[in-house]
Amino acid sequence: MRAIKKLFGGIVFLALIAGVAYGYIWYQTKTFLDRAVVSSAPYAQLSYRNFFVDPRGEIRVEGIQLVPQGYRSPVDIKAIALKSNDPLFFLDAQGRLDRGELPEFLSIAVDDLAADTAADFVVAMEPSEAEMLLNSGVNFEALGCGDVKAFTPKVSTQMGIGRTVNDLAFTLRADNDRGTLDLFSEVDTQGLFSVKTDLSLTFAAGYLKPDTFAAANPRLKAIEISYQDIGYFSKRDRFCAGLAGVDEVEYREKHLQLAKLQAKNLAMEVPEVLWNAYMDATARGADVRFGMDPVGGLGAEAMLGLDSPVELIDRLRLHLVVNARPVDLSQVDWLALMPDPEAMLHATQPEVADEAVSDSQALEPVAVVDEVQTELSAPVAESSVQVAEFPGMAPKPVPAPPVKYRKTEFDDLVNYIYSDIRIYTYYGNRVEGRLEAVEGDSIKILQRVGKGSAIYPVDREKLDVIEVMR
Repeated sequence: MRAIKKLFGGIVFLALIAGVAYGYIWYQTKTFLDRAVVSSAPYAQLSYRNFFVDPRGEIRVEGIQLVPQGYRSPVDIKAIALKSNDPLFFLDAQGRLDRGELPEFLSIAVDDLAADTAADFVVAMEPSEAEMLLNSGVNFEALGCGDVKAFTPKVSTQMGIGRTVNDLAFTLRADNDRGTLDLFSEVDTQGLFSVKTDLSLTFAAGYLKPDTFAAANPRLKAIEISYQDIGYFSKRDRFCAGLAGVDEVEYREKHLQLAKLQAKNLAMEVPEVLWNAYMDATARGADVRFGMDPVGGLGAEAMLGLDSPVELIDRLRLHLVVNARPVDLSQVDWLALMPDPEAMLHATQPEVADEAVSDSQALEPVAVVDEVQTELSAPVAESSVQVAEFPGMAPKPVPAPPVKYRKTEFDDLVNYIYSDIRIYTYYGNRVEGRLEAVEGDSIKILQRVGKGSAIYPVDREKLDVIEVMR
């Protein structure tokens, strides 16, 4: 009986400690939120409906509304959640951050951040058409889109994007003892697009805290940015084609023609492989991944030790994948892509010369196919080359096949460098990662190991099944 009483007393004591800790975190959260409401008063009216504290490591605030000072239109947020795998972190969050004692996992998620594109504070910040024309003429993306100079919030409203609803997530994984820091972010704008960013850094172990971070010598290990279109480009193409009075394919052809002419006016030498990648990346349903894996990491001292921009670009190991197909960047002259400063001073909206196709001619709907080809085959300014169709253009967009692991022959792997790969060896082992290189009868796969990564060579003779994400 005495043992049972001691056990019961121990349980009650632990429950009391947990209750006190929970109450302390609840009080700290309430105090922080109330201070935030007061401190934001000069800039905005901030309010929230309620909040919850989960002792397993989550704080969630719901029903948030923010109204910028001097305006009436609100920004509504369904909820903001802060999570950690270390529940004790929230007992002394500021102190832990100051001491560099970060939890292994820390994230913040914002659900349904919504605002109207016609909100009064958005309209107030929108530059006038005269200002846009004075500053930069027609934005690159708006070329060929009727009288549109830029895709401002007002134009977005006309496109049918009256309200944007966003989900955001930011995740931090840090190990101060080992000197590694991984940052991941994801922004999903419902019905338009999603963007993901994965950033890996290394630094001097033990220096990840505010007062010593400057001496931590952070180095970029890798970065990858992914873009997935989920409706924006279909809205844009339909809207611009309607303004121009043509179908979407003709609008995209005209946009490409004007984009090339603008690049030429700025003395930019853009290879055809990049124009093709640009058009594929701006088509409906586009899936784009761009990243870099600097050799040995990239820090301040490494950049200072490089002799030229070309050497820096080579060291970055850039890669671009559009719609699951790698883009060959090996022959791109990156310095030639830089616009000429003097040309930029005189740059205006690109126009087709007298002997070329004018905007109204190129965008005028024609019923006879032969006449359309005749109009579109007119020469561009300072060019005597006759073309029957615009180079680099694909036929009318069709839904892309689903991206998934597909069986692939070894000899075809050279076309999928930096793509996700899954292999099965004849031992029955499965390895997943990213294809880094194909060297003779061997491949190299980059695979996550714990909080870092490693490159594994695998001989062809040991491979049983090869699958590539495409």
